[in-house]
Amino acid sequence: CKGGRAWKAGTEKRMLFLGIELSHAATRVVALDIESAALVAEASAAHEWVEGLPDGYREQDPEGWIRAVDRSIREVIAELGDRCGGVAGIGITAPAGGMVALDEDNRVIRPAKLGDDRSALPQVEEIGRSFGGGPGLVELTGNPLDAGSMAAQALWLKRHEPYHFQRVAKLMAPQDFVGYWLTGEGGTSASTAATSGLFSVPRRAWCRELVEFIDGRVGDFLATGIPPGQPRGPLRAGLAADWGLHETTLVAAGVGREGASLLAAGAARPGLLVADLTAEGALSAITEGTVVDYRGEGRVGCDAAGNGFTRRPMNNVVAATELLRRH
Repeated sequence: CKGGRAWKAGTEKRMLFLGIELSHAATRVVALDIESAALVAEASAAHEWVEGLPDGYREQDPEGWIRAVDRSIREVIAELGDRCGGVAGIGITAPAGGMVALDEDNRVIRPAKLGDDRSALPQVEEIGRSFGGGPGLVELTGNPLDAGSMAAQALWLKRHEPYHFQRVAKLMAPQDFVGYWLTGEGGTSASTAATSGLFSVPRRAWCRELVEFIDGRVGDFLATGIPPGQPRGPLRAGLAADWGLHETTLVAAGVGREGASLLAAGAARPGLLVADLTAEGALSAITEGTVVDYRGEGRVGCDAAGNGFTRRPMNNVVAATELLRRH
């Protein structure tokens, strides 16, 4: 490691993993010691917003995420010191939704819309009218459509910025974009794809009907699937050398925040139920297949292992626990 003692591959037990969390406000990187299940280092870097946009627009420059990841990982590695030789893998998670558009030269075409961007609400209505509203979309993908989804945002791009849409060669979720930068390898996990609005969660495949409705070319823009349990690929040699990590360090396929939260709570197999008592309160149950709530009251997704889960919001749960705490 840079600034630390020399080490030889294979002579040091590799028990550390780095976790990258892209939030809307900042990037956070943590180092986890697998043997002790303890966080041994962490760092974060804030993101800048694109200013001067209309109400409801939430956009950021994806290159800012790269700078934040680079800065945070360097700080974590410096904090690890001699132990950085034990880093065996890197995982990535991000909130649901959002879209990064790249051209054929892998250049960012425009700022990325985030999952809490509301500008594509008219496109949600347009798609809904064509597929029987919320119930029809649940039949197709397992979930109703959200304005922050890639499906709505891709149609927004086609309607509002056709000159940018014509340049698109790749559409990526934020965690896939960072994973692509880390490895040079494309692809997406079912966990990430399930939040795009273009993915049939029950069938574990891109929804052809929605893709063709937006544009026949969109199917060529979407990433291929990475099987559960398989990594995206090894860390790029240049980054490994620059950070002082081993070239065999693997980068995970990436996982949606909800799937990552289930794993963090210790739920890693079907039949387990997790009660989330944070501000985004919900009940989530892991299932072998996908149990769709055709009333649209629960959302379905995929966890890190490829299992299905159904998540039922409990938006008032924090008020209840706070009331109990005060008494």
